[in-house]
Amino acid sequence: MKRVNNFFVEVLKGLSIVCSMKLFLAALLSLSYVIDDFCFAHSIGGQPFIPSFVRPFGGDLAGNGGGIVEQNFQFVHVNLPRILTICLNSTQCVSNEEAKVLSKILQSFPNELKTKPGLVFESGAANPTRFIVHGQPRVAVTGDRVGDPIYLNLDILYGLTSAGKVEVAGVGTAIAILIHELAHHQGKYQSQEDERFLDLLGAKVRAYLASEMEIMKADSWGEIPEHTPARIEMLALHSEATALDRFYDGPQTSLLLSDGHQSFPLDAEISQQLHCPLKSGHSGKVLGYRFHGMRWDQWKYATSTSFRRIYLFHAPAFLQCLYPKDDLQGTIYTNLEVVLTLAFDEPRSGSGYSNYEYVQESLRLALVPQ
Repeated sequence: MKRVNNFFVEVLKGLSIVCSMKLFLAALLSLSYVIDDFCFAHSIGGQPFIPSFVRPFGGDLAGNGGGIVEQNFQFVHVNLPRILTICLNSTQCVSNEEAKVLSKILQSFPNELKTKPGLVFESGAANPTRFIVHGQPRVAVTGDRVGDPIYLNLDILYGLTSAGKVEVAGVGTAIAILIHELAHHQGKYQSQEDERFLDLLGAKVRAYLASEMEIMKADSWGEIPEHTPARIEMLALHSEATALDRFYDGPQTSLLLSDGHQSFPLDAEISQQLHCPLKSGHSGKVLGYRFHGMRWDQWKYATSTSFRRIYLFHAPAFLQCLYPKDDLQGTIYTNLEVVLTLAFDEPRSGSGYSNYEYVQESLRLALVPQ
């Protein structure tokens, strides 16, 4: 079976090279973003099509899934109104024609959320009739009505590099794919020209949001620890809100933690633990917050006899609170810092991982003066 797997991987790597050649020719001829859906998956994710029996980790073959790809897509899906608003508020993101499509997606998104689950993750190899269209594997498929679920092909979204290492579809890839698929709910996009239009639309939103997101890596290969660096990173997605806005509506910075194996949205835990400072003996209600100037501290071992690593993540905050008396305008704090304590353990025996893993629900939050 191992020989068959290796042979299949090599064949599929050859197909990815063909796609790369097609994309190169497209660039020379000033053609659109992609040639076909198979190369679309390759071009935005960097991975060839890999069948499920080669894919080393991820979620279930069908359903919601729990791997890093699934969490990346769920993070984008939850934050899509914010992503669309950021793009639509800029004149640099998309054209007027493209903005009309994004506006329709934004307006209908509450109805999209009524579908449970809105995103379905499946193995393309296990569901060939769903993902093979005109002889080509598709990275995603959906219907043409608002609320139709989006089916995502995990065999493409978990891919292999030319060196045989696993590469997973990140947040940027998720943005491009979900924009493309949700646009299908807004009209009959069926021709090759239509597909190229949607490919380019997703690519533009992805490119613009890349300049609006922050990615902060905790470890680097310059360290010489006893063990492999943890490959830990924090992704921050900010809203358009500023410190001058009087009332925030919940978190204005969404955080997504990744340990290289899985991704973990942190907003719910932060909102649960974040409290307003006492004012005249009263505890206020948190209206919302926005982070800026974030950074990691050097990790430390939890104890002298433990290999558990403890990381501190510092996030200076604009914190808006509402107090029960004489506070009609709310109170804005600009001199406070949120400090997140996060724990990471060595890979579990037999897990197949080589990097440190986040200890779920280990997050502890402290609010300190700057």
